[in-house]
Formats: sequence, structure tokens, C-alpha cells
Amino acid sequence: MDVNKINNVILNQLNCIDGLNSLKLQNHIYGCFLIMEDIAQEVISLSDLQITYPNKSDTQFNLDECFGNIGLKYGFIMDERLCLDTFSPEYKNTWLECFKAIDLLHDISAVDTIEDNIIELLTNSIPPRYAFFINALDTGSLNDDWVAKVLQLIEPDNTVFKEGNKEQEPEIERKENIIEKQDLHKAQIIAASNEKMIKSHTNNKRNGAHKTRRNYLNVDLKNSNNTTQSKRKIIMTRRNKK
Repeated sequence: MDVNKINNVILNQLNCIDGLNSLKLQNHIYGCFLIMEDIAQEVISLSDLQITYPNKSDTQFNLDECFGNIGLKYGFIMDERLCLDTFSPEYKNTWLECFKAIDLLHDISAVDTIEDNIIELLTNSIPPRYAFFINALDTGSLNDDWVAKVLQLIEPDNTVFKEGNKEQEPEIERKENIIEKQDLHKAQIIAASNEKMIKSHTNNKRNGAHKTRRNYLNVDLKNSNNTTQSKRKIIMTRRNKK
């Protein structure tokens, strides 16, 4: 596995994007981290780029066909609006080659090397205001401030998240309604976040692979792009401590 090649394709993918597209990419990379670790530790099996879970033959995920949805199933935020819908063929092919190589090695130390290099790249390349991935590393989820930033990117036209809402209603009632709606949206995002970390990330030192696993829900992602706005739901998964 060529770590420099992986870094280069990620850096190329990062170029000229920010805001929501940056969040989508970071969420996708987080999901790729979890897949690498699960393959290396044989938590999942990989055949023709099809992930299968032991004793759950009906629960599968095709990394080729559903590549853009990796963040929806394995990322730190499972909202379907964060599907990675724009990526270069080189970005996709490099990750698929990486998964295949890890399946041959089953070496978690090799995964650690890849992850440490990517974490350093993201730390140095992404503006602090968009550092969602780095802020999710410690716990696998985002705090309230970062959840609010996610909501502002996902729903930029929502008056709930804008100052100076001009709706004609009494001031106290208007504020109460806004607070209530904010709390609801934040609760949905937080519920969709993972609760455990990939790696500890303290004082710029990474101390080994995560030791948590998730309960995987049987989620039909192939039809997610056809879901109407009114039916959109935040997908939630949970992990178990080993």
C-alpha cells in the first residue's frame, strides 16, 4: 500500500472544496477508517469488494456499488444528505485497492500507519472552522457547537439557524419556538453520531487503533437518493466495546 498515493488523492479531492462538500468527504474518510480496521481485524469478510458480517449473511455492503454511501453507514454522521456524490475515479480506485490490500495482510499496524498519515494530512489541510473529522476523533461524535455547524451546512436556508428571524410573532414566543426547533435538530444529529472513538487524539499523538465495534443495522442505501425530503431520516448505529 502506497501511503503517499493515498494522501495525494485525498489532497486532490480536498482541493477547491469547503463547507458541506468538505464535511461529506471527511465523513467518508472516517467511514473508510472503520472499514480498514474491521477488515484488518477480520471483524468482517471481504469478497469481490462485498462486505459480509459473520453470522449475518443477509447483511452485506458492496464497496464498489455503494462507495459514495460509505459515510452514511460508517461515518460519524449518518444523515443521507452527507452522501459523497462527487469524487474522482482515482479517489475511489485508490480506496478500493487499499481495502483489497488490507484484506491480504490483515495487519492492523499497517492500517495505523495509513490512518496516522491521513490524520496529519487532514489536520494540516483543513481550515479549523471545517475540522469535523479531527473533532470527532476523540469520541466518535461531535459536541453541541460542532453539531450546530453541521446543521448550518445541511440546512443553510432554515430560518431556525439564522439570526434576525423576521417572522411576525411575539418575541418571547418566537425565541421559544426557535430554541425548541434547534434542540430537536441537534438531538437528531447527535443520535446519528457514533459514540466511540477511532483513535485517541491528544496533544497531536495517536495511540493505537480503536477498540470498539458497532451493531450494524440492515440499512437499504441503494434507494436513499430517491427518498423525499419529507421522509428523510437520520440513520443511527451503535458500537459495542470489545
